[in-house]
Amino acid sequence: MYTSSAVAELEACRAVLTGPSSDSVILAVHGKYSHQADADIQTLMDVAVPRGHQVLTFDLPGHGNRPGSPDELRISAAAGEVAGMCAWAGEHFPRRRCFATSLGAYLSLVSIPADALEEAWLLSPVTDMGALVRGLMSMFDITEDDLRQQQTITTPVETLEWAQYRFIAEHPVGGWATPTRILRGAHDDLVPPGSIETFCERTGATLTVAPDSGHYFHTESDLAQLRSWLEQVVPVEARALDQAGE
Repeated sequence: MYTSSAVAELEACRAVLTGPSSDSVILAVHGKYSHQADADIQTLMDVAVPRGHQVLTFDLPGHGNRPGSPDELRISAAAGEVAGMCAWAGEHFPRRRCFATSLGAYLSLVSIPADALEEAWLLSPVTDMGALVRGLMSMFDITEDDLRQQQTITTPVETLEWAQYRFIAEHPVGGWATPTRILRGAHDDLVPPGSIETFCERTGATLTVAPDSGHYFHTESDLAQLRSWLEQVVPVEARALDQAGE
């Protein structure tokens, strides 16, 4: 039975649980300027649901069917929502995994407890948000002192806020212990060079590189690569095996 507060949180995030009842759930966390029904998450559902998993999706603040715009997303608040979704999944499913893309991966890596998941699958993950923000600041000759004094600075790319900068500085991706597999594009021009490889060396995560893809997996070829990778990493649950044998 869901508590009223849990129901309210799920409704606020436009959460959707897809697939027949199962002991296994995959929490899917989309990236910025995306939404819970985007092509990458739909590809996950196409692979995972027939294999016996349910998929828990939701929209980050300002995305999909939620009020506002993606530019209004605050990383600190979004991280709290990911933590809340994972906690809800932990109360209702004995087996939990996570699929997260880009910014959604960073939010998951800094907000999900080490013992909460059996596995994580990350697509084009931002594993060093601090380096990404510092690179943006350098591009526009913005110093930490500038941001501290002005609190908010708008650039042609992104609006920077001191409070969010401090959150990122205080929440780097640390010693992630969950068994993790990563898919990234060889032509990813958003994630700082080498950051994913460094993360893999530090955590033991397994990296697969799609040779013709960039950061965003959206073309027919990109999604075919994603599907092929998911078919390799997503296990078949016992319930699906039992149904196949009936």
